[in-house]
Amino acid sequence: MRIFILLLFLTFSSQSWTKADDIRDFQIEGISIGDNALKFFSEKKLISNKRNWYNDNKFYPVLFEIESEKYDYLQLHFKINDSKYKVHAVGGHKNFNKNPKDCYLLKKEIDGVLRKLFNNSKINEAEMKHPSDKSGESIVTQTSFTIENGTVVSACYDMSEKYNSEFRVILSDKDIYDWYTVAY
Repeated sequence: MRIFILLLFLTFSSQSWTKADDIRDFQIEGISIGDNALKFFSEKKLISNKRNWYNDNKFYPVLFEIESEKYDYLQLHFKINDSKYKVHAVGGHKNFNKNPKDCYLLKKEIDGVLRKLFNNSKINEAEMKHPSDKSGESIVTQTSFTIENGTVVSACYDMSEKYNSEFRVILSDKDIYDWYTVAY
């Protein structure tokens, strides 16, 4: 586990991010906000991994398993009917099924790095029940770093036994981040 935290820390800190004022300057698995996802994936793969998680259909996610040292899953969000597949959000997910406490350790480390990178951002910390788990046992603990044109969120999803617990880091443009509040 410590090796994984060290790898993520080195990945974040080794980037040449001298200014943290444009969300498009950041990447997860080589993908940035505003990229055309068809440069990375076939349309067939994007369509076959489409999810329907939200009550509002302005945007939709795709989620697929990836082979990566940092993440188990990659999540992308697109506007409905966008044939160019412009990325509005990109996120990496790391499973912590057996030990969600390790998720909180990783989140603490990543938040420390993000606080340095986004030292002029608006920072918001929140803990809430996950709306998908009607039992009320699943808790999301997140920190958001908001800059002019987007937000970076790190979160631990400490889920009930019915769901997988995981760490997520998500880059979102302003439009989709504001939409999340009505999506559920």
